[in-house]
Amino acid sequence: MSTGDCNALDSIFQSLDLSRSGPCCTWNGVLCSGGRVVTLYVPHLTPRHTGTIPVELGNLASLETLFLSNSKLSGSIPRELGKLSNLEVLNLANNRLTGPIPAELMNKLSNLQSLDMSYNQLTGPIPIELSKLSKLTRLDLHNNQLFGFIPPELSRLSKLQHLLLSNNQLSGAIPADLGKLSQLQFLFLDQNQLTGPIPADLGMLSNLGSLYLSDNKLSGTIPVELANLSNLEYLNLSNNTLSGSIPRLPNVSILCTISSSSTTSKHCLASTFQKSGKCWKDLEPLSIRDCSATSTGLPEPSTTPTTPTLLSVLASVCFVGLSCFITFRKFHHQIRSTQKRNDPEAQTSRSTAMVDLPPAKPAVMGEGVSASCKPAPQ
Repeated sequence: MSTGDCNALDSIFQSLDLSRSGPCCTWNGVLCSGGRVVTLYVPHLTPRHTGTIPVELGNLASLETLFLSNSKLSGSIPRELGKLSNLEVLNLANNRLTGPIPAELMNKLSNLQSLDMSYNQLTGPIPIELSKLSKLTRLDLHNNQLFGFIPPELSRLSKLQHLLLSNNQLSGAIPADLGKLSQLQFLFLDQNQLTGPIPADLGMLSNLGSLYLSDNKLSGTIPVELANLSNLEYLNLSNNTLSGSIPRLPNVSILCTISSSSTTSKHCLASTFQKSGKCWKDLEPLSIRDCSATSTGLPEPSTTPTTPTLLSVLASVCFVGLSCFITFRKFHHQIRSTQKRNDPEAQTSRSTAMVDLPPAKPAVMGEGVSASCKPAPQ
């Protein structure tokens, strides 16, 4: 066992007030290989384990996985972590970390595959230097206080599958270059201050399963190119100032119901379909129609879907000063199990196995297609 690693571990455990006895490779949360520490997994520290992230972590030169999540660690992120050139997984989520994300971290972390700093109090812009992490598959910075633009340079992360930037103070336009992220499966940009139109280039994200752009200041029409997202399962555009119609989404079956009990206006989104009591294989564009209790613009519910696979699309848009929420359900032959997606054993590598999937964003309006109207946020 490397004396240097043991000395570093001893300082780290002492700093975090963690118990230690016996050879350092046998300590809780420590995994060694070839006499070097390769994994340090110490999440969920108890309240007595408060303090800052130990700078001695930078001395664990062979470290591949570092988990310090779900604790009460405070202070800034030490730049010494940038010395961990073999690091593949870095998870500092759900702490009380403050200050900016050090750009220096990105200079030597060339092997990093997963970076999770969500649920902290980090401030400042998103470092452009993140684009140097060419092996990155997951970037999770949601629920912080980051501000400024989303760097277009993130489009260089060709292996990125999860880009999670929700609930920050990001502003400016959504970079059209994000449409180059061909491997992207989750794109969460909701609860920010983003402006401008939804880029048509997002329609090139052929692997995208979840797209959340709600609670921003987006305007313009919904690009018809979104209809190209054949793997899309969740779409949330609520609480923006979008206009026009929802593009045709091919091969979509709708369980057709509407709830208008909370309607405060006689105008809302409604289907252009004629009332027939069936579900359709294609979703026609939606436009402003009368959604009062006497309206017959929407079809009757059907309990027999015409295609057997599950897609949920949440689309909420604002038209003429109204905010309307619609939920669509689509059925396919093979439903990807939520349990399987969250089962670490189903992952293909050790580093990926220790990474949690994005937090679930459930449908809020119940089954089928439901719509209700309320005055748009001022």
